[in-house]
Amino acid sequence: MSAVPTAPSLTPQQRKALRDQHPLYRRLSGEGVWVFLEELGLDEGQCERFMDAFFRQMDHILSCMAALNASSRLRGQIIGRPEDCCPACATSIGRYMSSGGGGAWDLLPPFGIGCPLSLRLGHPEEPPAAGSTLLPDAVKEPSILCARLAADPADGLRRFLAAVQPADTEI
Repeated sequence: MSAVPTAPSLTPQQRKALRDQHPLYRRLSGEGVWVFLEELGLDEGQCERFMDAFFRQMDHILSCMAALNASSRLRGQIIGRPEDCCPACATSIGRYMSSGGGGAWDLLPPFGIGCPLSLRLGHPEEPPAAGSTLLPDAVKEPSILCARLAADPADGLRRFLAAVQPADTEI
């Protein structure tokens, strides 16, 4: 078994370049996310907690993207709990990707604001979990809001915050 891959440190320029490659992050600003949350009826405190978690999740995903770009020996696995996300996103859990080449970045989580899915890095010699497949099967059409968050903002917020905890620093 190989050592767990570590997150590379990113310069502001690298972060921006990676954000521009991500299917959701390239479409958003922090202000835009905040407006979506307010329109869902979340109060200022809820919006602040969401934004803290949202930026932690983004930092993690961007670090994974950088690591996958830097090493052809890594692959990323989409992780999360099916009960925490919408049915469409739940079908992505367990799938793998190897790098951003060939449009694979179009299949990176999160798939919308409030999507609790993440990415875990591993090495190709580690066997995939039973039932997992390599991406892409089909390109998921990204939406701006997670369907779970849009349908029930309070429950969607609770599930998102639970999934994107500060203790989740491993990539």
